[in-house]
Amino acid sequence: MIGIELHDVGISSLRWLLGVLSGTAFGFLLGSLSLHAPTDRRISWLFHFLRSVPIIGLVPVIQWVFGISEIGKIGLIAWAVSFPVWISVKRAAEVRLPETELSLRARRVTGYDLFRVYTFPRVLRGLFQGFEIALGIGWLAVVASELIATYSKGFWSGGLGHRLFYAFSLNDWTTGTSALLLFGMLGIVSSFLWNRFGTALFIRLTGIRPGSV
Repeated sequence: MIGIELHDVGISSLRWLLGVLSGTAFGFLLGSLSLHAPTDRRISWLFHFLRSVPIIGLVPVIQWVFGISEIGKIGLIAWAVSFPVWISVKRAAEVRLPETELSLRARRVTGYDLFRVYTFPRVLRGLFQGFEIALGIGWLAVVASELIATYSKGFWSGGLGHRLFYAFSLNDWTTGTSALLLFGMLGIVSSFLWNRFGTALFIRLTGIRPGSV
C-alpha cells in the first residue's frame, strides 16, 4: 500500500490556493474588459475558444513548455479557474439599468456615482459568484496538474493527485479511494469557509447584501 501523507494534502492545498487566487485575478481582469463593450466584442470569441480547450489535453503541452516546475502546475489550475470568474463578471457587467424613471434619474448623476452605487456592487457580486465556482473547479484542476511529474524530492514533491494516479496504476484501491475522499472533503471545507465568510466580506465592501443587487 502506498499510503497518503499529510504533506500530500498540504502541498495539493497550496497548489490549489495559489492557482485559484491567480486565476481569479486574471479572470476578473478579463471580465472587467466587458465594461467596455467594443473591446468585449473583439476578444470575447477568443476566450470562448480557449475555455473549450480540454484541460487534460493541456497537461503534455504545459510539461513540454515548463517542464516539471511548479509554474506549470499552478498555471494550469489558474487557467481552469479564470474562465468561470470571467463569465460571471462579464454577465454582471452586461446587466443594464432598466428604462424606468429611476434609471433616467440615475443617469443624471455623475458617472462615478452610478458606478459606485450600481455597477461596482454587481461586478463584485459576479466576482464572488465566479470565485465560488472556481473553488470546486480548482480541485479538479489540481488532479490534472499533478499528472505533471511530481516525483522530485523536497518541499514540492508528492500531492493527492500524484498519489491518486500512482495508487490506481498499482491497483492500490485503498489509497486511491482515500485520495478521492480527501478531495471531496477539501472541496466541502473550502465551500463552507467561503459561504461562511464570503457574504460578510461582500457586505463589508459594498454595504449591500448579495441578494439585493
